[in-house]
Amino acid sequence: MNRFKPNDYIFYTDRLLTHRIVAYHTRPIYDELFNHGLERDDWKNRVCNHTLRHTFASHLAINQVPLYEIKKLMNHKDINMTLRYAKLAEANKVSAVEKIY
Repeated sequence: MNRFKPNDYIFYTDRLLTHRIVAYHTRPIYDELFNHGLERDDWKNRVCNHTLRHTFASHLAINQVPLYEIKKLMNHKDINMTLRYAKLAEANKVSAVEKIY
């Protein structure tokens, strides 16, 4: 990590960079850092690229980013996919109102 500079690429290939290529290269990192001792087919508890995507959207909702903006950032085709994160935004609003009292 100390060798990386701010503009260095993490992945570089002459081929089209697909989700599968990124997953192939990041899986050993996730396994070492987060998935130690988990079964290979334990998809509920294993960390993967999608985990980071979900965390990104969750943090946006918690920080009161409008759902339409989250939809655009996540490149969701349908707002219904984005509505999963609405409960996080609503919980945040309740706690904000409770702070008034």
